[in-house]
Amino acid sequence: MSRVHFTNLGNSFTARNAIFSLFFFSFIVSPVWAQEIPPEPTSDPAPVADETLVPPAESDPTTPESTIVEPPAEPIPDPIVEPDPTPTPEPAPEEVTCTDEVDVSVDLVRYTNYRLYQKYEKREQYRKYIRYRELAGKYPWENRKAEKKALKSLKKDYKKYQKNPSRYSYLKTRASDYANYGSLKDEYFAVKPFAGYANNILFDKDSYSSYKDYGTEENRLGFERYQKAIEEGKVVAPEEDEDEDLSVLGPEITVGIFNYVPNDLKVSSFSIKANVPFRVLDRDGKVQASIAADTKIRVKYLGDKKFLVYYSGSDATIVTLSREVRFSAAEEYKDSVVFDVSRPNSSFDHYRGSIRLRHYDSPEADGDRIWVINKLPLEHYVWGMGEITGTGPEEYNRVMTTIFRTYGFWKIQWSTKYAAQGFKVDATSGSQIYYGYDWEIAHDRIRTAALISRGTLVFYDDEVALTPYSSWTDGKTRRYEDGHWGHNCVDYRKKTSSTYPWLSSVDDSYGKNPDLGTCELASRGNHMVGLSANGAVKMARDGGYDYQSILKHFYTGVTLDKHY
Repeated sequence: MSRVHFTNLGNSFTARNAIFSLFFFSFIVSPVWAQEIPPEPTSDPAPVADETLVPPAESDPTTPESTIVEPPAEPIPDPIVEPDPTPTPEPAPEEVTCTDEVDVSVDLVRYTNYRLYQKYEKREQYRKYIRYRELAGKYPWENRKAEKKALKSLKKDYKKYQKNPSRYSYLKTRASDYANYGSLKDEYFAVKPFAGYANNILFDKDSYSSYKDYGTEENRLGFERYQKAIEEGKVVAPEEDEDEDLSVLGPEITVGIFNYVPNDLKVSSFSIKANVPFRVLDRDGKVQASIAADTKIRVKYLGDKKFLVYYSGSDATIVTLSREVRFSAAEEYKDSVVFDVSRPNSSFDHYRGSIRLRHYDSPEADGDRIWVINKLPLEHYVWGMGEITGTGPEEYNRVMTTIFRTYGFWKIQWSTKYAAQGFKVDATSGSQIYYGYDWEIAHDRIRTAALISRGTLVFYDDEVALTPYSSWTDGKTRRYEDGHWGHNCVDYRKKTSSTYPWLSSVDDSYGKNPDLGTCELASRGNHMVGLSANGAVKMARDGGYDYQSILKHFYTGVTLDKHY
């Protein structure tokens, strides 16, 4: 399996490179203290017996049916307006122009170095934005009345912790916040101006920190002179290092989002439209018709695995197709298309990628279904994940987007559970909860976390790892063989899994349910294998763990690699 490992990118552009290049061109952030507790699950999928590919039989272990929901962030009261100091403008530097080849070659090096420094600056701006997000919802910094109340509560918890640290260990963070409240408040106002720098996420690379010393006055002036020479056509702009390409969205995944009983589509119809021009295709991918943007069309089931596609309102027939109907935007619109499928009794109607209707001929009596399937890039799938709302700690969001992506990639590789139906995963807790574009735009912090970790997968011994997760445990996770699959309460037998070694039993003191015992948790769908969502939330929020550490705690011996 080919994949790209994380590496630190150093500055490979030397003065020698610069001069050679010139010579060549001359010739031609939720409140940290608020509980983000995943709800108890109501169901968990039974182990799958029909997986025929290596690795071993897939048990489809994922979260229970209910979405892991974090509480909304506390609304920020009316702010106290504090005057900002008026910055003193710096005098403009004396204009100097490039006069000869020597000056130009030197300035090319300075130009290149200063561009690297600008990447460092953007990284620092983004880090301050992240800190702002962390602090903004932590305490009511700008409402004196609410702040006074919060300080009173903090002081109470501080005294408890000071009196008995071992008993009140969970109050350690709040005790520290009380002791450092003044400096935290000063820090909040210092980073508040960076509230609008979320788009700098692509510059959040550790390697960019090494460019800090390139921001000298000498480099800045050289940058300005060379930039002016470029604008005047005296020199050619050097090729720039390309940052992460957002068009790289990973392999495509097929998701069964909902289905009809065939007779339902004889009486009613399936309707669809898109925000851009799109096409109707048959099951072989051949274009049958082109449809204008925002034009609604409908599909009825005629029986005998045949579909009638027609215009809504006029009933004018477009085409009749067998077994499957596909809807896809032209290549130039593929990354911006959003389909509206008017899903019955649901708030989730909009989906990226492409849509298809497929007849499933079930071997069971009355088991035939017409599936609505969403095919889209893996990263777009992650953006619409419904397992979280994104209001928890940043590191927790990165944890969840990473394992959601990894699980989807694993299913693309190995899953045959829904092969007859025509897709790899369904949109429920039978696989992973996926709500599509509506959820994506309503919970944009999920997309932010996914962009930061884009392409990152969990690996074990050079293979993509299966990454199950559930809401709660009784204080320790279970190895794969001892999981409480199908709501069954199983005795704890061994620590290490022989089937999936990374799915071994580990301590989960952060995620221990304070009220429910082992079998009651199991009956509510907590299989306790892999990551404990409640434990991960608290490790990020109360323990200060980063997302890599959390993942490596719950999945034994794994590595995190950027696969695309």
